[in-house]
Amino acid sequence: MLLLPWPNLSESEQQWQTRSSSHASLVAALTREYRTLRGTVNISPRQPGLDNGRFNVLEQLAASILQEGSAGCRVVQKFLKILQVVVQEPGQAFKPFLPSILSLCMEQVYPVVAEKLFRTSMLFHFINVLLQVLLHKSHDLLQEEITLAIYNMASVDFDAFYSVFMPEFLNGCQGVDTSQRDVLARNFKLEQDLPSFTQSVQRLVNDLRYYRLCNSSLPTGTIKL
Repeated sequence: MLLLPWPNLSESEQQWQTRSSSHASLVAALTREYRTLRGTVNISPRQPGLDNGRFNVLEQLAASILQEGSAGCRVVQKFLKILQVVVQEPGQAFKPFLPSILSLCMEQVYPVVAEKLFRTSMLFHFINVLLQVLLHKSHDLLQEEITLAIYNMASVDFDAFYSVFMPEFLNGCQGVDTSQRDVLARNFKLEQDLPSFTQSVQRLVNDLRYYRLCNSSLPTGTIKL
């Protein structure tokens, strides 16, 4: 309400000056206890002076990100905005907090954010690369390790792996037709234990490689297997 443009209103109706004053008052209220400390208390990266058994910032941030998705990311953004205000406060009052704030952000907040980021933006790309490596047999000596890595990544969210990644992976496979993709999808069982998952991956790789080999050797127009 204070920072983002209001929808369906012109620039002249946004009341930026009033909202700026309200925002300054809100930040002042949120940081009042910090400002009254005047640098007399040394806050460690875990903020024990503010915890007292009832305020664990890091656990709340991690829970917000992992359970609430994009809403959790907005919580983190607001938390960092508050820290930013503290860091940018003029004068000497907040300088003693700067090392602790930097440590908190880089050592504890950043790893949590980097992880939810990995799951949403990078995880499936890594799995795709590893499956392609198995298909091309370029690292056969590491086959067991690669399969284990695929399992560990898939187990982060099995539902998404089977319902989102596998259909996308099969649809993007070259050298096979639609009916062959359907067979591959049916044969890839929804297993969640490591031995069964390993067998499914091995069967998928072998069948996909077999289909490609057969299709590449058949004359144009021949019915494919």
